[in-house]
Amino acid sequence: PLLDCLLVRKMFFFLHRCFELRCFPLDVKDAPSMVHPGPKSIIELLKCMLRPGSPLFARLLRISPLGLFMALASLYTSPSAGHVIQSQASADGPCILGPEYHPLTLASLFRAAEESLDGARRQAAEENNPLPPNTDSEFLWFIARAAPRAKLNLPRDRCQQVVEHLLATRDALATGSASSSSPSFGCHSPEEAQQLLIGVLMAEEPFANREQREEFVGKAVQQGFLAAASWIHEKHGEFDRALDCRMQDEKLREEIFEYIISRLAERAGDGECEGALVEATLQRLPKLVELDAERCAVMICEQFANAAD
Repeated sequence: PLLDCLLVRKMFFFLHRCFELRCFPLDVKDAPSMVHPGPKSIIELLKCMLRPGSPLFARLLRISPLGLFMALASLYTSPSAGHVIQSQASADGPCILGPEYHPLTLASLFRAAEESLDGARRQAAEENNPLPPNTDSEFLWFIARAAPRAKLNLPRDRCQQVVEHLLATRDALATGSASSSSPSFGCHSPEEAQQLLIGVLMAEEPFANREQREEFVGKAVQQGFLAAASWIHEKHGEFDRALDCRMQDEKLREEIFEYIISRLAERAGDGECEGALVEATLQRLPKLVELDAERCAVMICEQFANAAD
């Protein structure tokens, strides 16, 4: 319905704009007569959608899991919405979603959404009326957007599930599972998946040991998620492998001199990391010269002299 019905698209667009405290359907600069929704709009909408016993969440979920979870994700990705939620994070403030979710925070909001989904699943099982097939997929995308900003401490298996789902985006698109008959990945790109993947890993790394980490890196490289693989290598001080990943990607390769210079500045004073980066760079000097001899020479003369000191 989200892709076919104009009114459905407008409804979820309305929710999205309200949660971002933006005028509907146009910004003020495009239509001066538009009125901004206020913080109370977010609170009242959340009461309607997520208070225990409210049927609205399940109704919206059945119309479009994609539309519902993308709208809810805007509460985490919009600075304005985040400020409104933070302003409610007081034990002395009003009880918005019920005592079990008081005070309202980004974390308690996530719990309310998760438990609302669990309730919808139970109702669907009791009525023998399955939820839309992309429900679980869209909820995992929602977790990927919400978890880093809400600083959620996800169980390792759930975090791993999110990571694996994001890694599968490119494969799903390549095999045609983003068609209208399988909407799980219909509005998600590999670029978005990789950005979210790095955010999830920054918040919580789900690998129990080096073997699991290496398995993830292998999958990431295979899927073309070289920025994510490079980030993991860098986090663990493996600058040689981080540079190799970046050299395999056209965009990252163009930015590799800026990457090296910025990392040298960030690691200034950390002799071990700085030394590892310098050594990894020097070992790849022929490739860097081939890429751009002039920029390479300037970097070596201006940056590595300081590193050597």
